[in-house]
Amino acid sequence: MLLGLESYSYNLAFEYGDMDIFSFLHRVKKFGLDGIQLNVVPHKRVGPYGHLGKWDVGHLRAVRDLIQELEFYIEIDIKQSNISDVNRGLDFCEALGADILRTYQIPENGAIDSDKAVSVLK
Repeated sequence: MLLGLESYSYNLAFEYGDMDIFSFLHRVKKFGLDGIQLNVVPHKRVGPYGHLGKWDVGHLRAVRDLIQELEFYIEIDIKQSNISDVNRGLDFCEALGADILRTYQIPENGAIDSDKAVSVLK
């Protein structure tokens, strides 16, 4: 079994600038965990790339290198299951070496269309 930590656990620290992706990764290592679930959902206080922070080649390389150095697994966490969000999540997976893309469905008008979500993800 592998144990990891979801970056959203520290959402307020990310929001207020007390933590970035690098300090989060080091915190997870300090806890002795095996990896992370990285929340990349756009947020008005965190930015368009969620807890990743930035989307540029140097930053992505530095994050991926640290993940590999720490020997962590990484999962990418998005919300919704529409095609554009899933494709965006897959871009994050490719850039950071994640094998798993996690998502959750937010009810629209009080209901979740599970069949639609599954068809998009396939």
